[in-house]
Amino acid sequence: MYSVRTTNDIIFDQEFRDLEQQNSNFNFYVTCTRLAAEDPWTGRRGRINPDWVKEHVHDLPNTVFYACGPNELVEFAEELVLHEMGVPKTQLKTEKWG
Repeated sequence: MYSVRTTNDIIFDQEFRDLEQQNSNFNFYVTCTRLAAEDPWTGRRGRINPDWVKEHVHDLPNTVFYACGPNELVEFAEELVLHEMGVPKTQLKTEKWG
């Protein structure tokens, strides 16, 4: 699950889409949080939330989450995964920068 502001911020898009085609254990889900209403993006809009996670993660006890990005984003992920979803801290890996 990958959250970006706009489609211009999606890095390694084609590489991740290729990996998704090559590996049945890898899924690439993107959501854009700051698109203009007229933007032609047909994918998901908005922040990652528990319902979206539960829609795509079907084995929560055996899932490891990785949050990487600016401090605010990683802290949001920690709140979402650890507190809102009740996932043990051992299942969350983080990398903060900025």
